Amino acid sequence: MPEIVVPTLNSLDDFYVVGEWKLADGALVAAGEVVVVIETTKASVEIEAEHAGALRHVLVAGATCAPGQTIARIVPPEADCAAPSDTQEGQIAVPGEIFVTAPAREAMDSLGVDERDLTSLGKRVVRRADVEALGRPTLPSPVQTRSPATKRGETEHRDGAPGPAVQPSPCYMAAYVEVGKARQEAKELSRRHKVLIGLPEMVLHHVGNCLKQFPALCRGAGAERASVGVTMDLGKGLFVPVVREVANQTLPELARQLMAYRKAALGSKFKPGDLVAPDIVLALNQFEGVHVVVPMIYPGNVACVALGPVEKAFTWDQGPCEVERASIGVAYDHRHVTGSYVAAFLADLRKALT
Repeated sequence: MPEIVVPTLNSLDDFYVVGEWKLADGALVAAGEVVVVIETTKASVEIEAEHAGALRHVLVAGATCAPGQTIARIVPPEADCAAPSDTQEGQIAVPGEIFVTAPAREAMDSLGVDERDLTSLGKRVVRRADVEALGRPTLPSPVQTRSPATKRGETEHRDGAPGPAVQPSPCYMAAYVEVGKARQEAKELSRRHKVLIGLPEMVLHHVGNCLKQFPALCRGAGAERASVGVTMDLGKGLFVPVVREVANQTLPELARQLMAYRKAALGSKFKPGDLVAPDIVLALNQFEGVHVVVPMIYPGNVACVALGPVEKAFTWDQGPCEVERASIGVAYDHRHVTGSYVAAFLADLRKALT
């Protein structure tokens, strides 16, 4: 009886994982047809059948296997294929170290999941779906956007459930920016367009424009169409509604959007999709007397911009003078962007505001 045997795929792994069966148990297969994908720590490899017949699985998808092990058999088409095969009869024991498949490592890189985070899974074999569950919250429910149990100070998952929806940020860089000119401009624009425009709106507007020159800070939608999440904590819990295509909106349009989101936050009445998939986040930390707050990078993101409260300070550049300044910083994943890249972004943002 012909068998499908796992070849030696690399010399570093003692075992592999049956990633995906391309044909169902009992299905007819032609010689040379791909029947299964085997996952190693380095790659995913397609295995073909050398003979035609009916495919009978020996191991299920997700099972571990060793080089030289039989994972399926090819039986004559007239054989009884209705009865289930004896799956997992030869699944091998996994040694002590965590085995991370190649697709799982790709997901770790794209979602910013650290290898140390894998221990929380409690699994010896980690696959792509396991990493995605760690690094990406689920989409919001079309009915409920926030759990009544969420309290002030808790962060909300995108499915409405309370709990931590962020990951630690590896690095942080900040600078004080004189914002008196930007605040004065905001007041004039508010009167002209009859909409409330403040420093958060000004920073959001300039972040959208600066991202065009620094696309690596965006998750992947493209800097021209980047969506920016803006943190809002109005006593009803922390929300991060998302402003779409910031660079393609005018400042008054951005201000009206933020005002609508503030009203939604007060009543916890966001629409499905309002809290989904920012490419970068602007964290507003307007706590009096607090100089610097280091934000967390949201899952799947590369960076998070933080705006601190406005404070008065003295400068001696052209003699003693009182100025208004605010701390603006960036939490960033150094695996994706360098410190010099972030410093250049901050310099451009600072120039735009002053």
